[in-house]
Amino acid sequence: MATKTVAFEIKRQASPDASAVWERFELEWRPGMNVTTAMMDIAANPVTADGHATTPVTYDSNCLEEICGSCAMRIKRQGTHGLLGAGGQSGTAHPR
Repeated sequence: MATKTVAFEIKRQASPDASAVWERFELEWRPGMNVTTAMMDIAANPVTADGHATTPVTYDSNCLEEICGSCAMRIKRQGTHGLLGAGGQSGTAHPR
């Protein structure tokens, strides 16, 4: 049986004045995985899907309970929060 994976395309900037670039990451899907845990995995092992080392992703997270809004992002063109289950699907993510 093939390993189920989930892919993330993340819009990134080195600084507020830098041009934005997209980076693609692919992770092995696991039960209970959500976008925030995937972002933590990417930060711990910042290697793109094509094997290039990059800088760890950084993002705000505070309560991790869908209350404060610091994990807000756009996924598949919809505003949501980082606790959305990844569900083994691919998508794009960038700050709101």
